[in-house]
Parts: sequence; structure tokens; C-alpha cells
Amino acid sequence: MNFVGNEYYKLNRRLLMLVGLWPYEHSIYKYCQMIFCNVIVMYMTVSQVRVYSTYNLISSLCHLFDFALTCCGNNGIRYLMDHVEKDWNMLKDKKELEIIESYTYVGSMCTLSFTILGYVATITIFISSLIPSILDIIAPLNTSRPRQFLFPGEYFIDQQKFFYAILLQTNISLGLIVTTLVGTESLYVTYVQHACGMFRIAR
Repeated sequence: MNFVGNEYYKLNRRLLMLVGLWPYEHSIYKYCQMIFCNVIVMYMTVSQVRVYSTYNLISSLCHLFDFALTCCGNNGIRYLMDHVEKDWNMLKDKKELEIIESYTYVGSMCTLSFTILGYVATITIFISSLIPSILDIIAPLNTSRPRQFLFPGEYFIDQQKFFYAILLQTNISLGLIVTTLVGTESLYVTYVQHACGMFRIAR
């Protein structure tokens, strides 16, 4: 990808590369990432099915569904990105470039906003799970405060003994889910914004 507006798509590219969904990447590393992401999230999904945690199960299933759709439609995503590049390279008039740039900027700001909201929520969930442990250090009681998972599941091991390992796995899964959803959905927003910009130029 080599065009003037490339900088507006940098965050989309980084997010999708993190989960192995960037269509221009074809290394073995990409496929290892895809397998790793799916195995981690599937493990979380299976653990939630075991305890019938329907509400929490939805986020995992959304990730798997979105991931599968993006994998299947990888060529389509690449085609659209190639079309975006072609459109940018075709525009020579300064006013037309300003129009497409303003629309693309809105798309990039949406991507940034989704990313910040998604990761702030993930970090908040992670910290809230650690509050009992932190309070046990700061203001200890005679007995330890009960530690609970925000995403209950059956992990086939002693959950209190391996609390931190399960918490780490759960939060990695949550981070992957957020990255996948934000990366894919925000890319669609940037495509829509690009199309709106092109229609504005054509008008």
C-alpha cells in the first residue's frame, strides 16, 4: 500500500496484524497468530458453555463469528483496500484530495475512539478482578476476601489455586476479542467514510 492517505489506515493495519487478519500479510507468523487467537478464545468459549454463562458466551461467539467472516472474506477486504488506494492515486485536484482526506480523517478518528474505548474497558475489567487481592495487601482482614471472575467458567482445575493463571488467560482472550472486533468493524467504518467522500466528489 503506497498512497497519500495511507497514514489514516495505520491503526487499522496494526490492529488487524495483531490478530493475523491483515490481508497483505502472508507469512507463517500470520497463520500462527490466527491459530493462537482462535485456540485461546475457543478455550474461553468452551469453559463458559460448561456453566451455561450465556451472557458472557455472546462476546466469545461474536469474536469467533467475526474472525471467521474476516478470514473467509480476506480477498474481499484486500480488494476494497486496493480500490481505496486506486481512488487516492486517481485524485489529482487539490479540492478533491481535501474532501477525501476530511472523510477519511473521520474514519480514522472513529477507529481511534473505538480502540481507546475497547482497551480502557478491558483494562478496567482486569483491574476490577484484582481489587480483592489489592485490598488484601492494603487493608488486610482476618480472612482473605473472596476472589471472583467477571467471566465465570469451568476450567477443570482449582479456580482459587490457579486464580491468576485463569485471570491472565481470560484477559488475553478478552483483549483478542476487543482487538478483532475493533479492528474489523472500524475498518468497515473507514470504507464507508471513503465511499461517502467519493460520492461527495462525484456530486
